[in-house]
Amino acid sequence: MSIQISIIGLDRVGVSAAMALSARHKDIRCKGWDPDREKCIAADALKVFQPVCQDIKDTVKDAALVLITLPPQAFQSALADLKTAGLNSAILVNLSARHSAPAASIEAIFGADAPYISMLPALNPDCLAEKDNESGEARADLFKGGRITISTSPRASEELLNRAAVLAVLLGGRPVFAEAGEVDGWAAANLLLPELAACVLMDAVSAQPSWRDGQMLAGASLAAASAPLTKLQAADWAQIALADSQNSLRVLDNLEAALGHLRQALLDEDQAALEEALRQSQSARLNWLEKRRRGISAGKAPTSMPSDEDALRALLNPNQ
Repeated sequence: MSIQISIIGLDRVGVSAAMALSARHKDIRCKGWDPDREKCIAADALKVFQPVCQDIKDTVKDAALVLITLPPQAFQSALADLKTAGLNSAILVNLSARHSAPAASIEAIFGADAPYISMLPALNPDCLAEKDNESGEARADLFKGGRITISTSPRASEELLNRAAVLAVLLGGRPVFAEAGEVDGWAAANLLLPELAACVLMDAVSAQPSWRDGQMLAGASLAAASAPLTKLQAADWAQIALADSQNSLRVLDNLEAALGHLRQALLDEDQAALEEALRQSQSARLNWLEKRRRGISAGKAPTSMPSDEDALRALLNPNQ
């Protein structure tokens, strides 16, 4: 039997999810919608969706799964529209960079027993080597080999947890379950902070009078360190930072503390301490890249992760 999956939010994550799922089987059909008309036009040109809709209500009609990847304000607005449209028995899947706040919003609007899943997919390790002109492109293997961290309601049924694992496998990732608060902390430190740090660095150099001449000397190091700004959606990331300001402030405090250690070593003219700090950072980066490429991760994996074949069968025949 065929299954319809609705994608609300046609950014890189949303379009890549549609590519990955529709490539699994001809009976998996994805509809798409985004409040940004330009994103709708771009997604429609890819010929992945059947179709890209002009109305969110048409997008979710007869859907078994509704995947939402929108920034906080648009996410909240979409939930209100989905409530009006009616979802029947569809499972809501939050694919945004935060878990706690979206879960609270879903329960407030649809009720505490509403079936929902929050999933934070790590990108394919190959994406670590992407060039700037490739970093925003949707691809069917965007989540291949990466960890997909899942959280949901403490009241979630075993069936819902199994559906979450099935979806993660079909997206190409490895499902790992965690608490929503843990996921928010990880996202703040490892997704948000690099964006903010790049912003701080660029401001620190470009706001100085010396920048007029200095920009002609700046090279690969500044370009690499400020690379997160290349595809930065300023409004989206500002909303994400404010939506979880406690974690945002915590990771900024961590950054300030790390800078303070370097500053103190310079004040003390302590070459050994400065060298050690640089070596530790270099070692940490190498260890991270090795583990990321090998797929080593924390969290609780399902005791029995479905194979690709079993996952596809479970999606297409959920009652068997």
